[in-house]
Formats: sequence, C-alpha cells, structure tokens
Amino acid sequence: MARASFGIDKIIVERRPIPPSRPFSCFLPKPVSVNAMYGQAPGRKRFHSSKYAAWIEEAVLRLRAARPPKFKGQVWVTITCEDTGSMDLDNAAKSVLDLAVREGVIEDDGRNFVREIRLAWGNVTGCRLEIRPYSFSETGAAA
Repeated sequence: MARASFGIDKIIVERRPIPPSRPFSCFLPKPVSVNAMYGQAPGRKRFHSSKYAAWIEEAVLRLRAARPPKFKGQVWVTITCEDTGSMDLDNAAKSVLDLAVREGVIEDDGRNFVREIRLAWGNVTGCRLEIRPYSFSETGAAA
C-alpha cells in the first residue's frame, strides 16, 4: 500500500490580512464641531484650532486603547453623540471619520469605502463610534 505524502512543503500560504468580520466600537470624547476645527491667520494656511488639537490628542489615546482592527474595503459607520450642547449632528461626523482614517482603522472616508453613515443623538458620554464591515446581504442585494 502506497503511503500518502503530507508535509509542510505542500501548503501554500498567502500573506495578507484577514479583514475583521465583527463590528468594532469605542467611546471617544465629544467631537469638535466642524465650525471650530480650524483657524486661519492672515498670510497663513488653515491650521487645527487648539480645541481640535486637544480633541485629537484625547481621541487618539482612547481609540488606541480600544485596539481597533484595520478594516479593509467598504464599511458602515455609526456615530452616536451625547445629546447636549448646540452642535449640529452632521458637524460631528467629520472629526470622527478623519480620526478613523488618520489611525488606519478605515482606509478612507470617501464614497468607495464608507458606504453608509448613521448619525444619532443618544444617551452616551462623549461619542460612540461603531464600524462594521459592509455586507451586500444586509442591503438586500445579492451576496
């Protein structure tokens, strides 16, 4: 009887990241309104305001502490903000999405990557960010 030959030399290994299959969520400080993100001095380009720079510093610490996966490809994003103050809800999305891109959690915040954004006021302190892999089956389209 012939013996089958099994060995590690017969295995093909692809070295590529496995995309996250589960949602990721974390809590961030209350986002800075897009109206307060930048300053501009005469003769200078726009720059991050001190309020936005402080928010980035705190948000980066919280995001990194949550150990987010690196989402490759298309995602859904949900941002739930603390229901206080006078900020327009749509102004909160810019700083949170820019942070996710800056830290490599999502590849880009353009239409080819972020397929849906859900914004809500909620019973949270600061802001809750949730990112899920995009799935055709959840949209009702053919998988």
